[in-house]
Amino acid sequence: LEGVITIVDKHSIINLKKKGHSNRKIAKMLRINRKTVAKYWYDHVKQNAELLKENIDVFKLKNENIPIFISEKTKKAIEKNNMTEMNIPT
Repeated sequence: LEGVITIVDKHSIINLKKKGHSNRKIAKMLRINRKTVAKYWYDHVKQNAELLKENIDVFKLKNENIPIFISEKTKKAIEKNNMTEMNIPT
């Protein structure tokens, strides 16, 4: 079907962007509009930012005896930014 973006296309956009390809190049490769590439990449980045914020918020609640479920990627980001329960930026 023309004009329909599949889940495979969405994953392809994300993977190609992670590899450093431009929106224009991805659009040509997948034969879709470059604005569509930009939209799906923006949605992906926004969703990941929200998940990271949620994980940090859960990390902050540690002292309230609430279980913490943080991905390895988030743990590394927290360690990289030197965020402990004593100095997490707000």
